Amino acid sequence: MGFIPIFLTLGGFVFLFMMVVHQNFKQKKHLFESELKDLTASISRLSKSSNAALPFSKGNNIKEVERLLQSLNKEEKTVEAQNETNALRQKLGEVKMLRYNYNKLIETKPYSFVATVMRDHSI
Repeated sequence: MGFIPIFLTLGGFVFLFMMVVHQNFKQKKHLFESELKDLTASISRLSKSSNAALPFSKGNNIKEVERLLQSLNKEEKTVEAQNETNALRQKLGEVKMLRYNYNKLIETKPYSFVATVMRDHSI
């Protein structure tokens, strides 16, 4: 019987560790995507209320959201609209921080192994 229980215990620990880390990756990625989607919806709502014609595409990425915020900022003249734009800019900073934390976590040593095995990639 000797080493079999030790190997089973060690294998179970590695398996559980990989499952917990993978679930953490999925949760962080889902949070990033939902926050980015909320930010895009807020920009769309603000552009419709100010009658600004901004071209929206299906792809939600940070570069496009930055471009939309820049064009929205150029068209806004009122102080109220600029305050909303500044709030959206702050929200964009939070979304960028979520992306940075996710990518940094994937690069960290024991988690990078799990990310490679589970096919998780940086955002």
